[in-house]
Amino acid sequence: MGRRKIFISHIRQSVDVNDQMELFGKYGPVHHADVWTDELSQLRKTFGVVEMVSERDAKRAIRSLEGRVWHGWKLKLGTSRSIFRRCND
Repeated sequence: MGRRKIFISHIRQSVDVNDQMELFGKYGPVHHADVWTDELSQLRKTFGVVEMVSERDAKRAIRSLEGRVWHGWKLKLGTSRSIFRRCND
């Protein structure tokens, strides 16, 4: 199985890459994490991505973390960018 990206919506702006690595690292090795930043304002956006080393660990993380309140915000997770279409639901 290959790596799997998990797209995350509803991340508090104070959350950084290290926070993401710590949270998702409980479910398996994390290859990469990123919280997107607005190019003009340099403020963190409320979404990002984590790339897990294995697809199995990514699925387990999604099952465990979807809807969980983290840093006061309810996480929305998905394996494609379609998560961003759902974030306004």
